[in-house]
Amino acid sequence: MIAPGNPLRESGAESYLGALEEAEMTYTHESKKPTAARREAQKAFREADAKVAMSEYERNQKAFHANRERLRSERLAREAAATAKAAQSESADHVRKKRIVS
Repeated sequence: MIAPGNPLRESGAESYLGALEEAEMTYTHESKKPTAARREAQKAFREADAKVAMSEYERNQKAFHANRERLRSERLAREAAATAKAAQSESADHVRKKRIVS
């Protein structure tokens, strides 16, 4: 319960909370067995939801793989360019060294 002097007590929240606690105590839930029609409807909805979820999953997977391949090709192009640049600078250093030695 709410302690005396608490602003919630003066605001009437205590009576609300007390009523809420009483309502929770008196609530009883009776389980009802679904009818055959209800089970069939649930089955149909579950199948439809599964199809939607799978199509969404497949669409996301295709997008993921396409993006991964794009990034891979970009990385390979950068690496090839870096290798070519390194080879070019190495050959330039080799030519420079020859000039210095000669």
